[in-house]
Amino acid sequence: MSALPIEDLLPHTGRRDATVIPFPGGVVVVPAGPARSGKPSRVRSHRMDLRITRRGRLLLTSLVLAAVLGLATTLAAGSALAGSGSAPEPTRTVVVLPGQTLHEVAATVPGGGDVRDVAAVIRDVNGLEFSALVAGQQLRVPLTTD
Repeated sequence: MSALPIEDLLPHTGRRDATVIPFPGGVVVVPAGPARSGKPSRVRSHRMDLRITRRGRLLLTSLVLAAVLGLATTLAAGSALAGSGSAPEPTRTVVVLPGQTLHEVAATVPGGGDVRDVAAVIRDVNGLEFSALVAGQQLRVPLTTD
């Protein structure tokens, strides 16, 4: 086997930092990698660059807009409820007697019309869920329903 200089074994890249692995019957030359240019390599930092696509910006804008509209609607509804109270309806207080029903109390309202409608008004004014009454319970009853 004849000795060849390493430069003859390397590809013509101008590099001399290759690994030569001898084995019976020849050698294997492993180049170290691509030749470096004069530019410094870009070192990646661990900082994460956040780039939002057009679709992402559209989605983000839509979410913010929906949140603002929801807040504005909630505030508008709250102020409308607070400001919509015209003069409170004049009422009188009635103490429920033992065995008395809501319909019997509604029947005592002068000019009430249909007892079921008056009973519904009494339920709404007093914030009652059911028509069941307890003896001694105080109810606000409208003076008239027009």
